[in-house]
Amino acid sequence: MNDGADSPAVSVIVRCLTRNENVPILQAVDCRAGRAHYEIVFVDDGSSDHTVERIALGPGIRGLRFERNAGQSAALYAGLRSARGMTAGIIDGACR
Repeated sequence: MNDGADSPAVSVIVRCLTRNENVPILQAVDCRAGRAHYEIVFVDDGSSDHTVERIALGPGIRGLRFERNAGQSAALYAGLRSARGMTAGIIDGACR
């Protein structure tokens, strides 16, 4: 995690594996607590569907992609390593 002045207050790491129908739901969730600056880091863990194409990258939304499934721990570790926030949390991309 980064401690720079332009870093977000919170990084939310979302590991996704073959869950393209859940990406819009996860992106629609308002993660702001008050006016806290945040980022969402989606980690596509080698999905076999169109999950990676459904992630709408933009300000505050970044994505990482594994070509092959590396497993939950590896995906979350990669997301946490790339997080810029002072605080990080993880969400399972398998919401229903």
